[in-house]
Amino acid sequence: VALRMGYPGFNFTAAADVFREYARMTGFRNEGTRDLDISPLATVSDQAYATLAPQQWPLKDMDREITHKRFFAKGGFYTDSGKGHFIAVSYRPPQSRLSDHYPMVLNTGRVRDQWHTMTRTGLAPQLGGHQPEPFVLVNPQDARYLQLHTGAIANLKSRWGQARARVQISSEINPGQLFMPMHWSAVDAAAGRVCSLIGPAVDPISGQPELKYTPVAIQPWHYLSEALLVTRRAIATGDFDYWVKRRIEGGFLYYLASANKDLSLAQQLKQLPALNSASNPEGKGNPQGSLQGKSNSMTFDSPERLQYRGARFIDNRLQSACIVATRIRQADFTWLDGLLQRDFDRDSQCSILSGKAVDSLLTGKQICACHRVGELTLINAIKEQGCETVAQLGQSTHAGTGCGSCIPELKQLLANNKTQCENKYEAATANYY
Repeated sequence: VALRMGYPGFNFTAAADVFREYARMTGFRNEGTRDLDISPLATVSDQAYATLAPQQWPLKDMDREITHKRFFAKGGFYTDSGKGHFIAVSYRPPQSRLSDHYPMVLNTGRVRDQWHTMTRTGLAPQLGGHQPEPFVLVNPQDARYLQLHTGAIANLKSRWGQARARVQISSEINPGQLFMPMHWSAVDAAAGRVCSLIGPAVDPISGQPELKYTPVAIQPWHYLSEALLVTRRAIATGDFDYWVKRRIEGGFLYYLASANKDLSLAQQLKQLPALNSASNPEGKGNPQGSLQGKSNSMTFDSPERLQYRGARFIDNRLQSACIVATRIRQADFTWLDGLLQRDFDRDSQCSILSGKAVDSLLTGKQICACHRVGELTLINAIKEQGCETVAQLGQSTHAGTGCGSCIPELKQLLANNKTQCENKYEAATANYY
């Protein structure tokens, strides 16, 4: 972009070139006065960069293997005296205040597999499986009082705006408090942008908004039906009351819900071009965006029960599929993620028509993003193979052997006894009707 704008100094040919320049910059006029110093890596070769082990700065030399050095364990703070400085501050209460209209405190932050507004992490399909939709975390006590249920959709409102998110109930959040992640924007959700709730008050020095303290009200959103849609190309979402778009391998997965009494969600979906004509991921390849081959479809339709399931495929490759029911998110549909990348075989067809995973698709909610290991796979390793430690789970399923961010959840699964695992396994594999 810089070169096209006419700026000099951007004649990089690879990521390693950028890294070497950055490493040199950290050592510029440093002489031990700044903690960020990776200048010993300024001459790293392309090959060495490609296989570079994690480095912990400040560096005096390249770490040849992963090391764990406790920062300031022997002092050496970057101050004139070399000692750490304590700064006395006075507590200032939030500028926003709770009220009868907005009685709960909303906190926001990031979740395990995403960063900022998903401009990069949102492009990686495997990172979206763990928390696929905007959600709000609610304490069980508050959930009972507010009549909120796991998997339901809630409306959140503040003095400055509103949002809509899936409900997750957990005792990890205190009564009177809520948590909603910051990652979703108008690009990938109808009303999942938490910043629309946050007020204009900012810190006078840093300019940081009161992201950790926003008075809000929350209540259930009463919708008639919801749906999951798998498609190879993006769809227009303006007519849907609730929608979330997520990238999967080969296309997109949409989470939809509707409160429209005049036009059912199944009727809306049947009108979509994606379900009426086969297409490639971006509609490229020919003017119509269609693939060559024999087109087929299969459907199950029960209008009186607001249920619809359908798929369109060319030869043995799925082009689009949808599942509509009054309630869907109480069940696990992780198996939809990989349908566009596999042959449209018996397991795929039976799973779509029945509305639940069968045989090879029965893996459960994604726990390990690195190796795409599902919850049911892990439960089966505990239940059938007798795994009792994280290391044993890793050896059996590879979960937890990548970045390690799923290890707390692996420990939680192991903390459950085998009876609890069996009950969870049966619940996850049950039909949602």
